[in-house]
Amino acid sequence: MAFIILNFGKADFEKAISTKPKFNEHKSIAQRLNSLNQKPQTECICFHKQQMLKAALMSDVLSGNKRVKVDKKYLAKTAV
Repeated sequence: MAFIILNFGKADFEKAISTKPKFNEHKSIAQRLNSLNQKPQTECICFHKQQMLKAALMSDVLSGNKRVKVDKKYLAKTAV
């Protein structure tokens, strides 16, 4: 991979023209960025809740507190 190093000094930086977004546009951009930051957190919380529910259900099933009914058709297909 080749890297190009540009000679970009202070004078070149001062010549560059940049525009500032309007306040309403700035607010909408900020809201979008904040929502992107919050999405992984909410997904992580939901994932952990699902993991806890799965662990609780598996504990109930394995301890015999929760009975599981298996269809006879399924047993016939999987029997060796």
